[in-house]
Amino acid sequence: MFKGLRWRAILLLAVSCCGWWLGGGTAARAERPAAPQLLPKKTLAYVRVADSRQLVDQFMTTSMGRLLQDEKIKPLVLHLYGSATQAFAEIQDVVGVSLSDILSIPQGEVWGAVIGRDEGRPAVLILVEVGDKMPIVQKLLDRAEQEALRNGRVKTTEDVDGVTMSIFDARGTLAQREGVVLIGSDPGLVREVLQTWTGDEGAATLADNREFTSIMSRSVGTKDERPQVTWFVDPIELFRNLSRDNSGAQMALAMLPLLGLDGIKAAGGSMIYAAEDFDSIAHMHLLLDNPRSGLLQMIAVEAGDTTPESWVPPDAASYMTINWNTKQTLEAVRRMFDQFNGENALSNALRRRISDPLGIDFEKDVLGQLDGRFTHVSWFEKPARVNSGTNLVGARLVDAAAVRTTLEKVLAAPNIRATKKHFRGITYWVFPTRPADQNVDSALIRQPSPSIAVVGDHLLASDSSACLEAAITAFRDPAQPFAEELDFKLIASRVRQQLGNAKPGMVAFQRPEESMRSFYDLATSPTTRRRLEEAAQSNRALRALHEALEANPLPPFSEIAKYLAPAGGMLVSDETGLHYTAFGLRRE
Repeated sequence: MFKGLRWRAILLLAVSCCGWWLGGGTAARAERPAAPQLLPKKTLAYVRVADSRQLVDQFMTTSMGRLLQDEKIKPLVLHLYGSATQAFAEIQDVVGVSLSDILSIPQGEVWGAVIGRDEGRPAVLILVEVGDKMPIVQKLLDRAEQEALRNGRVKTTEDVDGVTMSIFDARGTLAQREGVVLIGSDPGLVREVLQTWTGDEGAATLADNREFTSIMSRSVGTKDERPQVTWFVDPIELFRNLSRDNSGAQMALAMLPLLGLDGIKAAGGSMIYAAEDFDSIAHMHLLLDNPRSGLLQMIAVEAGDTTPESWVPPDAASYMTINWNTKQTLEAVRRMFDQFNGENALSNALRRRISDPLGIDFEKDVLGQLDGRFTHVSWFEKPARVNSGTNLVGARLVDAAAVRTTLEKVLAAPNIRATKKHFRGITYWVFPTRPADQNVDSALIRQPSPSIAVVGDHLLASDSSACLEAAITAFRDPAQPFAEELDFKLIASRVRQQLGNAKPGMVAFQRPEESMRSFYDLATSPTTRRRLEEAAQSNRALRALHEALEANPLPPFSEIAKYLAPAGGMLVSDETGLHYTAFGLRRE
């Protein structure tokens, strides 16, 4: 578009800041079609904020928004904002306006899109509704134009239905209309959008794209609330347009039908804030061909039991369980692998590379023992450290005793270094890791301890032996099961309400309070504060954080926790593809 470091900095500030952060003012919205009715049908990717002012207003009513406005937290936030303003002052002379001015620019709809063209690379188009903030924007645009001309760009103008387009070297294009700024890399595209805005109904628009409308129809609120943020991408067409001059990429595209990947039609979703009694609702949809073929047959999510297992620690920070048809995935992998490498190629490769070295039948003794239920749990190991968050993965087994025998056999091999331990009647193994750097402060950094065990009818693996022992304790003490935790039961009930008659293949749960507690303990520990003070001597950002915390100490954790509510999500696989819905509850 335009060249020159200073011009790129100005354009980045003018566009990216307009796109995503704070808005204000009361300018009336210009009467014009929304993005789906303005953009061409061949739009390959786009993201849209329907109304930046409403987005900010809605966000500030969420738990996080109210936390930032809490009288005990607000001074810290304002202090950090003041530090950012001071840092920005150093480039304010280049940009021409202050940080506060830039953050005040968005006054309504904001979107950016990548548009496919018949020839050449895709074009980029950005629209920002600025309303009565046009004088601020004009300063930015004037600076940008001066820089472009100074770097030898040639400017021409063109009238389109009474709107003046400024064209720089027949590439970068700017237009202003009714409090809206339109920036594009293709003058023809900007001209087409302006004509559609005026009422030219000759060209098909994104709203006529069946894949787009199918995804957007699935991405509304529980009571059809309209989303504040939407996004859409046609990944294959986007890659095809971006790689027209790359013979290797074109060869890869030719392979897609053989692999079945041409069945990926589109992806998209939305974000909705403050809907009913939800803090937020997010939708993500992957649109797939039906029936699926090739590699897409490996995606084998299916409806099944999602009741938490007895070994899940009651204080888990997050929980996710998924039902997966492992036999279908393995057979799909086998067909594709053998298709390119010959009959029985996968079985031979597994035997040669895994089974024979380990002295087991990997397909039968390991893959054949997976029941199709997989679970991931996050848990925070105390005391709080930078990497206190640990991971625990569980796989349900067909025959736990047989797997335990296989595990004993493999880990008894002389070339396997694993320490056998016992905890509450259950054997587990801990694998050695590289010794921690002597310069690493153990009070800040946790030394991982990868561990594995068969617990009940599950194979469990964790990067922390303390986490694995917490799972064993939960398994041995069923009086306080995770499934009976009040916040989990609340999320589970909302999942059922969201799904209606549909059955999930995956269910997720998060406790933001547990994550925030670990960060809070870390931020308030004397060791962390001392290290932060030392690092602040040479790092401006850390110095600003240190000074803010010194001037505005954090309140008791209970003052923060009262805003934090549990969150959840679910994944459904149906004839259209995969749809994931995530939501956070509102804490009153």
